Amino acid sequence: MPASHEAASGGPLDGIRVLDLSSVVMGPLATQILGDLGADVITVETRDGDINRIMGSGPCPGLSGVSLNLLRNKRNISLDIAHPDGRAALLRVAAGCDVFVTNLRPGSVGRLRLRYPDIASIRPDVIYCQAHGFPSDSPQADAPAFDDIIQAACGVPDVLRRASGRPGLMPTLLADKVSGLVLAYSIIAALFLREFLTPPGSPTADSVPWGHLDVAGPARADSDEDDVTKGATGFGVRTLLRWLEAGAPA
Repeated sequence: MPASHEAASGGPLDGIRVLDLSSVVMGPLATQILGDLGADVITVETRDGDINRIMGSGPCPGLSGVSLNLLRNKRNISLDIAHPDGRAALLRVAAGCDVFVTNLRPGSVGRLRLRYPDIASIRPDVIYCQAHGFPSDSPQADAPAFDDIIQAACGVPDVLRRASGRPGLMPTLLADKVSGLVLAYSIIAALFLREFLTPPGSPTADSVPWGHLDVAGPARADSDEDDVTKGATGFGVRTLLRWLEAGAPA
């Protein structure tokens, strides 16, 4: 592992520096795990701060209990990356980082010119991790992907309906937490490959599927529907919507 970084924690990822351009829960959870393991995590927030800072109560304004967990073992900077000066500052930081993590939607990443080639041009051996809710080549690529949306898209409402007779969502951020774990172990695997298995100069980021997980699987594979809503995604969403339209109690 690189030995030149100033931050030293003694953990297994000591010497690894991570630039965290993620927000809410999924990405911050992944980088929280990396920080817990000793990585030097630099989190980039907007001037108003990450939305997780106001997710529930906390010891003081702008610091919720959720953010106390997700922002631990990290350093924070505030940048307007849409401004040329802010973007330039971000790239200066990125040049010194082993890992770049973002959960910005693909369209935003493109507009900001922060795709893998942009970051690799200043840090050729970077581990670049981009997380988003839907495939980047699909019509839903830039659609919102909050936890409840993904739970519904995975068919969770129908799974709960079959178990209890009432469709609903898991009372926890299931999709965000599972996805955050996938991001963390995928990044660690990529670091292992880079450090120990990949000859210098060999491509890594574009050739290895670092993380791919079907969170819920087909919730209703035996559905006899023959339209576009057949299967886990459509059936879960449709089940929840029908329940709500019927005036189900909150």
